[in-house]
Amino acid sequence: MLITSTSVEDWYSLLNDAAVFDENSLAVIRGFYECGGQATCKELSEKYGNIPQYYSLLAMKLAKRIQKKTGCPVIQNALSENAKWWPILFVGKHAEKEQDGVYIWKLCDELKEACEMTMQSKPTVNAWLLAWNPNNYDWEHVDEEYCFQHMLNHVRSGGAAFDTWRCLSKKVQCGDRVYIMRLGAEAKGIVATGYAVSDSYVENDTKLIDIVLSDMIDFRAEPLISQESLKELFPDQQWSPQGPGIAIQPDAAQWLIENWDGCKAEHMLWRLRSFR
Repeated sequence: MLITSTSVEDWYSLLNDAAVFDENSLAVIRGFYECGGQATCKELSEKYGNIPQYYSLLAMKLAKRIQKKTGCPVIQNALSENAKWWPILFVGKHAEKEQDGVYIWKLCDELKEACEMTMQSKPTVNAWLLAWNPNNYDWEHVDEEYCFQHMLNHVRSGGAAFDTWRCLSKKVQCGDRVYIMRLGAEAKGIVATGYAVSDSYVENDTKLIDIVLSDMIDFRAEPLISQESLKELFPDQQWSPQGPGIAIQPDAAQWLIENWDGCKAEHMLWRLRSFR
């Protein structure tokens, strides 16, 4: 049941009011929007990281700010806090058996339309953060065709390196951008980028994607886009994933795309200086 009659224009105004829609709230609503306007909190968790309760709590706090701003009604004597506040933003129903999660929430039509107006000028990029922890996977000493050095040499000679990577999300689609973050040991940062060349799939009970790496950095001799710098630039993005394959928020993804070539140019200058 939808309890607010807020117009598209009013929602558009609210979306651009930083006192109501802070960055975290916008990220949550953008998440629902990018999932077709409806999702369970568990689906958002799998795609963007964080636990399902994170999205539930932020949406409830957002609804309270909207109610305070607009004076819209709330459901009295609701069975739960979510049931009281979430209908300001969503229409809810029980999830289908094949869906992850218990309850699916759909953005109200006027809010979804306002999201389209707000976000249409800001094209999003589907990008995913894959993880490489040398303590768990010895990429430098696997079979030659797939070892880090061989793939690095192949990419730098103008080729492309194909591989299969673990990816916990089931949302990855062929053509999505991927970045590989080196974790667990110094140096920590982005060591490779490329594209998914398959949708996510399951093989032997393991979630996987096929990828092609189009560019790589030799972390042993060249500076990376470090994990620490990314945490400072985009503190709301999870840069230490517990598992591989979480979505990179659109602003962070766009920044990586725009700055990767610049980073590579810095590497070339750094290498030239190192030979002087």
